[in-house]
Amino acid sequence: MAVFSPLFQFIHTNKDILVSEVELIRTQSMDNKSSMANSGNNMSSNAVDPKEAKDVIQFVQTLLQSVQDKFQQMSDQILSRIDEMGHRIDDLEHNLNELVAQSEMSEDNSSSNPIINSNAQQINK
Repeated sequence: MAVFSPLFQFIHTNKDILVSEVELIRTQSMDNKSSMANSGNNMSSNAVDPKEAKDVIQFVQTLLQSVQDKFQQMSDQILSRIDEMGHRIDDLEHNLNELVAQSEMSEDNSSSNPIINSNAQQINK
């Protein structure tokens, strides 16, 4: 999760910037519309309709939420795989420790029992 923190921060920061820019456009559009209505002129062709600005805001918010959800899903998958790998490593370490213990026990048993050693030597003759 820590790996994606700067990315989430970047997305969040850009989301705020985009939303504020669209809000500014909407405000300017509303100001233009009201000033033109007061002067009796038609709305100029370069002014943004408030409904369009609202639609753009909604689209940007939905898009950024979708991106954030996908990154969260990827982050969760990565963390899940790391946890699974950690469990596998723990199991492997446990199995290795058991093998080492068995190996040490078999070495201790064969070297510490002189009767077994002398019997084994007599059988080999």
